[in-house]
Order: sequence, then C-alpha cells, then structure tokens
Amino acid sequence: MSDPQTTSSAPRMSFSHLGLVVSDIEMMEAFYTGVLGFELTDKGVTGQGATMAFMTLDPAEHHQVFLVDGRPDELPSNTVIDTPWYIYQPFLEPIDLARPDDELMAETEEMCRNAPGFKPYAEFHDDLARRVPATAPR
Repeated sequence: MSDPQTTSSAPRMSFSHLGLVVSDIEMMEAFYTGVLGFELTDKGVTGQGATMAFMTLDPAEHHQVFLVDGRPDELPSNTVIDTPWYIYQPFLEPIDLARPDDELMAETEEMCRNAPGFKPYAEFHDDLARRVPATAPR
C-alpha cells in the first residue's frame, strides 16, 4: 500500500514544446483537455496537411504539448526561434537561418504582423493567465 503523504503531493514540474504524433487526434485532444485539464490554445492544419493541436497547463507557455495527427510524409524541421509575437498556430514558414539576426527578426516580425491572431506575446500570456490559473499542476 502506498503512503498517502507521498501520493497526495505530486512533484511540481515544468516542460514545454513536447510534440506527440498520434493516430486519433480528436481522442487524444479530449483526453488532454477533459481528463488532464490542459487548455487548448490553438488548432489547425499545416501546409503539409497535418492537423496540430497545441495545449498548456501553464499560463506562461503557449503550449507545453502539441499533438500531430498521423505522420506527414515530410516533417518540418523544428528549429526553435521564439519571438515576442503570438500568432495562431500552426504556422510554418521556411527561413534562412544563415542570414544576419537583424534581417531574420525584421522578416519574422513582418510575417507575424500579417498572420492571423497577431498580438504581442505579453497580451497572449495575459489572456492565457485568465484561462489557466498559475496554481494548476504543471
């Protein structure tokens, strides 16, 4: 029999950008949101035809977990370039990382400003903090 003291206090943990390829995205989304309490932050179809769902328990993170249905023939490279802007996800555009940082940031900002859902990340996090309490288990 387990010690009640041990099982009643789950350890605090933090994680971000965990991607899972799933065969039934609707079922897994229902599990993560309905059973585990994740908040769906975005959902859509990539240019390659894969459906992606982004979820979090942390109001400071756009997504801790994202689900991808099936396995697209060509998976996008996953180079992380966090920006100060939020746009609806999924959003995949190729960029040349060999270019100077100032050019990359200018191009990225222009792409973001023209994309649906554009807002400063601080505004996105304020909105998310109202939906996902900071006291939620992470």
